[in-house]
Amino acid sequence: MNIPKLKFSVFFLVACLIAAILFLQKPHQQLQITEDVSQHQTEILNQSTPVVSESNPSTLSEKTTSLMQLTTAQKNIGLESRYQQLSDNENYPTLESRVAAMNDRNKKTYEPEAVLDAMATPSIWAQTTLPPKNMHLNENELNDGREFVAINRLKIESLMPGDSLPLPVAQMHAEFDINIVSVDENPNGSFTWHGEIKRDNEIYFVDITQSEKLTLAGLSTPNGNFALQANGDEGWLAATDTLFKRNENISDALIPHEHDLAPNDPGQNGKDAQ
Repeated sequence: MNIPKLKFSVFFLVACLIAAILFLQKPHQQLQITEDVSQHQTEILNQSTPVVSESNPSTLSEKTTSLMQLTTAQKNIGLESRYQQLSDNENYPTLESRVAAMNDRNKKTYEPEAVLDAMATPSIWAQTTLPPKNMHLNENELNDGREFVAINRLKIESLMPGDSLPLPVAQMHAEFDINIVSVDENPNGSFTWHGEIKRDNEIYFVDITQSEKLTLAGLSTPNGNFALQANGDEGWLAATDTLFKRNENISDALIPHEHDLAPNDPGQNGKDAQ
């Protein structure tokens, strides 16, 4: 038996086995390295690129803000459309211009919706059957022909020069159209709205004064003169000739005394001056 050849054959066989094992392990290692690199790249991309989803707070905030802005814009368009239907006053062509003027004049902050609701009210007062609770009218005053009314104070405050509105007087079965001419602030902080009623080429004057609690008005109309008083949103309207009645049994003639007459007064001693 040739021993050197046998040793060489064994050595060669072992070497081939080792080479085969190394060759079989190499693709697996390469694949693992490739997978590790791919996973690392994915992690880097995930870290550098923010995820935008519905659960992202900043995204939700931006969407909410945009939605609120859109809703506000649509609301303002609706309010302005309603204003155009209620007002034809060229001095205040938009709701914003009227509300701004009201805020500046009355030193208050008005809500546009509330102003529109007041403007939609037909008149500044409406007849009611209930007497005002806070004016303490006596029995005679409750039955002297006064018309009890509910006052819309915001309607008055919303009036601007150039506005027009009807003033109903139920006891006369009449309605008068008033045009607001000017608005003045009084020393005590109240405001007076000056208006006119035009009828048959005649002009009749209306003054409405309102303070924090009281509303007073004087109306000169083709049907006579009227007075209005209100405390808060309750009051009365009456013809002035029913408020100041003359006692027929008492003379209201003013007879001067003799010492009040001038020396040459024709009425002295009942004789004409010579």
